[in-house]
Amino acid sequence: VLYQTEESRGDNMIIAQKKILKVPKDIDVNKKYYIMVDASAENIAKLDIPKFEEGLAIQPSTKFGITSRKNVDGYYVVEKSLPKEERFIRTIYWEWQLYNGDWQSDYKDIYKECYPKTYYEPFGIEMFLRKNKTGKEIIVTESSNDIDIRNIINLYLEVFGYCEILDENLNSLLTDIKYIRRNWEILPPDVKIEIKRTRAHKKEESERKRKDYDQVRLDTLEEYNPIESEYVYQYCKKIDKELLDIFINQFKGNHNYRSFTSDKDNGNYERNVIIDYKISKKVLYLRFESSGFLRYMIRNIVGLLLDINDSKKSICDIEDIFKLEDRTSLGRCASPVGLYLSKIEY
Repeated sequence: VLYQTEESRGDNMIIAQKKILKVPKDIDVNKKYYIMVDASAENIAKLDIPKFEEGLAIQPSTKFGITSRKNVDGYYVVEKSLPKEERFIRTIYWEWQLYNGDWQSDYKDIYKECYPKTYYEPFGIEMFLRKNKTGKEIIVTESSNDIDIRNIINLYLEVFGYCEILDENLNSLLTDIKYIRRNWEILPPDVKIEIKRTRAHKKEESERKRKDYDQVRLDTLEEYNPIESEYVYQYCKKIDKELLDIFINQFKGNHNYRSFTSDKDNGNYERNVIIDYKISKKVLYLRFESSGFLRYMIRNIVGLLLDINDSKKSICDIEDIFKLEDRTSLGRCASPVGLYLSKIEY
């Protein structure tokens, strides 16, 4: 809507819509314009400032929408005219159990063919709190050759829902004032604020994490022992020390180990087994001491520990397993890899 005002002595335009896709025909891009709204209490509140303060320059918060985010954070444009490039997306990790009860794990880096992106700097549009010579309070932004006037208009529409466009004659009607730049709110020194990361910061952090991850993988490869799996049982889950202590405590004293062996010809299954452990370089060493061991006894005890750690069985089941005297009441039988006879005493 074009209309004449005695105050501006020129053509004014009011736009009230969500967004404009192109500059209105009545606007000459080579001419200077002022985009403004009334500094009402409602509009002042939208800028997150307590009251009108003449000369204040402020950038609206990014909470309003895409234009306000572009104004503060900048933005990326997907260049579909350029060939796709390989881009790292994420790393996936999985593990599975073999038929013999062993666990194996693997990982894979996921790459995807994507169009390249170009980052554009933020618009950097500021809104100024001014008074005209009649004392009317307004919020105004002056157009310039560095900023597309369409972006200024869309920012005002996104924040306030409307804007008024005046020609350059408005400058003669504004009072002279020194500008004060203040983004949102100045907090006391003892108040902590959370700084929101821009997309550029996120990209830098992602690249840094990727480099750190590659270095960890290289360090792991340097320490990798290719034949360790031949003499150390491979279990890819953490066993809590508290669980170990409770588990070992259940085996103190004399017990009937009939449920822990497949040997059916032995008439005496009573054993007093002493169990202790140590952890060194991520390897758990379990030591079993007794006057004698039954067939598969140690492997079944270790298998029960792993089943409890995997939540397949409970610590409370151990007492019932002793009473049942039935091998089928147990779960897995651990692999013999890592089981060694340490010494014999007479």
